[in-house]
Amino acid sequence: MQLFERKKKQPFINLTPLIDILFLLIIFFVISSRLVDESGVQLELPTSGQAEKTTIELPILVMAKTGELLLDNQLLQTQELLFQLQQLAIEKPDQPIILQIDQAVSHGRVIQMMDYIKSAGIKKIIFGTQTPEQ
Repeated sequence: MQLFERKKKQPFINLTPLIDILFLLIIFFVISSRLVDESGVQLELPTSGQAEKTTIELPILVMAKTGELLLDNQLLQTQELLFQLQQLAIEKPDQPIILQIDQAVSHGRVIQMMDYIKSAGIKKIIFGTQTPEQ
């Protein structure tokens, strides 16, 4: 004999924790997607082969695969290079430098040279490339 009638409980899903997690994920992806666009290296890439060519006199630093360093076609040692780069930074503080690197030079040496240029006081580096031959 049953004195009380048992009520069937309806299943209930609480959506509040799920919505909280969803908002946290949205915030995470929005913040992380903004960080992807920011880069530590600024590159000025050519837009096309048909663009107008302008000549600007900028200092050119060449790194050969043999380890030679040439600044405006002058062979320099590392300490002489630092002095010359500091002089360039003092004379024209906002002027960039063109860095032409042989593709056989290791990535680590390129990063070291970029740090070296930045420590001399030059803030902008432009990487020189070759146009494809047709």
